[in-house]
Amino acid sequence: VRNVTVKTWHGGNMDQTPEAVRNVTVKIDFHLNGTLLFRGVDWYWFTAGVTRAVRQGVATLQENWRSLEKMPPLETVLAQIEAGVDSQVWIFRRVLQSPPKDFKALVAHLETVPLAAPYYVIAGGPSGAGAVITRNNTASEATYHLQDQPWYLAQTNYDRWLPDPHGDARRTAAEGVMDSLGRAEGATLLGLMGVTGTYPVHNPHTAYTALMSPETGELHAYVRVAMCPEHPGDAARYCQAQHHVLV
Repeated sequence: VRNVTVKTWHGGNMDQTPEAVRNVTVKIDFHLNGTLLFRGVDWYWFTAGVTRAVRQGVATLQENWRSLEKMPPLETVLAQIEAGVDSQVWIFRRVLQSPPKDFKALVAHLETVPLAAPYYVIAGGPSGAGAVITRNNTASEATYHLQDQPWYLAQTNYDRWLPDPHGDARRTAAEGVMDSLGRAEGATLLGLMGVTGTYPVHNPHTAYTALMSPETGELHAYVRVAMCPEHPGDAARYCQAQHHVLV
């Protein structure tokens, strides 16, 4: 989001099962020669890479798995990694350790860096900049810039040029809450916590929430425990086999 003072806030959930991943969620500070470079949050067994991270004055970064009808075979993904393509959690670590000269160059790098599997990159930059990059293995298929939007961009696991699929209206729900809050409230830390905490954006699969600022380098991360509403509606798939009900 871009707030009324043209500053950027970035909020996102990590939806994943099983529930045990909540017990291995950690905030990680990356230092070089005693100096803090950037901060991230993820699961400790991910070999010191991150999927949500922030470096002050550079960017906030988030990776979202991309849902496609035909996904690359696991054998292809592993072969590309063996051939030298960075695994997903190392992409952000490398670019934040040695960032390009500015946010525009950082976006250009993330649009072209080889990937072992397709995903979305959500990036926030200083002074109200931001981008959602729709990646395949070799390039961006579409990049949406925050500066071209009224004041926010919401992204889940589906291409933005398609409507939300039946049964997973998280993006529609997030946009509805944003619109109802308005920029003055929605483009704040509290507003983002409200959006990321609204069902089905926040659902029983939500392991943690990360809230970040590229201007200040702030990272607020919270392990989440979700309950289902009594009537989950179109997003009922998130509440299957769940026994917690919020009335």
